[in-house]
Amino acid sequence: MNSKAESGKSTASKTGRESNTRNTTSRRKTPSARVAAATARKTRAAGKKKKQQVEGPPVYASDVVVAKSVEESGKKEASVLPEVLGGPQQDELQLSPIEADLPIQHRPAQVLKLAEEAFAKTGSWVVFYRTMLAPGGVVDQLYEDAESRRYFETTPEFAELLEMLTAMRSQDESSAGTHEPTRVITIRIPRSMHEATIREANELELSINAYCVTKLLQPANARFTPLESGKRRGRRPGPQITLQKVKVKSKK
Repeated sequence: MNSKAESGKSTASKTGRESNTRNTTSRRKTPSARVAAATARKTRAAGKKKKQQVEGPPVYASDVVVAKSVEESGKKEASVLPEVLGGPQQDELQLSPIEADLPIQHRPAQVLKLAEEAFAKTGSWVVFYRTMLAPGGVVDQLYEDAESRRYFETTPEFAELLEMLTAMRSQDESSAGTHEPTRVITIRIPRSMHEATIREANELELSINAYCVTKLLQPANARFTPLESGKRRGRRPGPQITLQKVKVKSKK
């Protein structure tokens, strides 16, 4: 009887080992299966990349609104949609070639020289700003990292550049969205700071929008810039979302 029990245990143990071996083998992927899985991943990644290329960059609601208003006014050739989707930039200024290999101490003079050219070619402060100070502009091409850009902001040439921009803002009567789509930034500030903002804007005889633009054009001083620890909080920049109002009929 004991031999039968031992025989039964041995058989059960052997059966369990065989079952575990089959399960382990089934979990292991054969070389062909691994290749197939890798190919499938590459195909999905390629499809996702192709889809992103076809879709292009995100289009903001303000871009669509401006494009629609331009088309409705009968100026379809001036539509901003090609610009939004990565096409040629509207009102692009043709300036002298940038000498990117100049020593850094000689670059402020070149920025000022190109700024004088741009100043003579446009009356729009938006076009001037985009050409000189916006990402991809003259300053960006001559000062490729944040540290070098902070250096340029301490030079007399940068102050003259801001003076040119201020003069253009004083004379430019075109609306904000004439030369490119506008964006909206919403920030939360204490009530006391809001009251101070309104008071200073009134003292300078500026609208709140013009006052904020003036503040944003000033470089941030590292001495008065707080350090944030932990995960960055707040809303990330992104496409604007338009909400459509829907009438709901109540059942009587």
